[in-house]
Amino acid sequence: MEALDVRKLKTRSDRTPAFRGSALRAALLWSCASLNLGASALRAAPAPPAPPSQTPPAAPAEARVASGAALPSAQVLLRAIREAQSSFSQTLQGQIRRSGRKVPYRMIKEGPMVRFEFPAAKEQEVAVVVIRFGAFDATLEVRDAAGKLMASKFEDEVYGMGVTYEDLALRFVYWMDGEVEGEERWGGVVKCWKVRVRCPEAVRSAYRQVVFWVTQEDGIFVKSEAYGEETGKEAKPVRLISVRGTGHVGQVTVPKQLKAEFPRSEGDPVYLDVDVDRTSIREPR
Repeated sequence: MEALDVRKLKTRSDRTPAFRGSALRAALLWSCASLNLGASALRAAPAPPAPPSQTPPAAPAEARVASGAALPSAQVLLRAIREAQSSFSQTLQGQIRRSGRKVPYRMIKEGPMVRFEFPAAKEQEVAVVVIRFGAFDATLEVRDAAGKLMASKFEDEVYGMGVTYEDLALRFVYWMDGEVEGEERWGGVVKCWKVRVRCPEAVRSAYRQVVFWVTQEDGIFVKSEAYGEETGKEAKPVRLISVRGTGHVGQVTVPKQLKAEFPRSEGDPVYLDVDVDRTSIREPR
């Protein structure tokens, strides 16, 4: 299995990423590992064409960074992320924390399906969340502790903790209207691509735009900013999510903690803790 070097991505949206290296160089488990975004997790298999409502726009004319290197195509980068969603099978455990409240969870991922289990759920509380990733969108299924199907939307919060099903599903990777805006450094050191995507008109979402950063060296997600109806230069994001500390399972890099913040409200931040010692990952065959 070969690895994706994000720096080698072409500016044309009809090209597949350049691959090199060996297995499992750096796959980041994001949103409690619902997505593996890493240099070794991405395959070069061509993705199906986008539906008419999400036809990829032309690459931006300003496709140069200060160093003179070409910007990668946002469409190629997003396609690689979607392919990575079905690249690994894994199981992990952890907890969601906010204001002293803790909700334990267990996550099981098999190919394009992610199943979240909440073992402390009472009879009418959410016990199981299943997210299935398709070619152009994700679907959601929520059941209570009695196994009854519950009416749910992607915008709903998980246990009222500030994190939504949409956050777990990373639906913005299906939004084809986007561009790589340039190069920035994470923590003043690590070179990253800054990517902006916009929600399609036909898609119901709590967000209208999402900006996220991915490392150039290994293709690792480091943070995102989600915006509501206000998207101008002075607009504040609705939600910020960032990686706080990492560990390793074999050769795979995993976050020990994700932090979600809410700049437009007075709410406390939310922490998604990952028990790295109880995480297992299996490579695709």
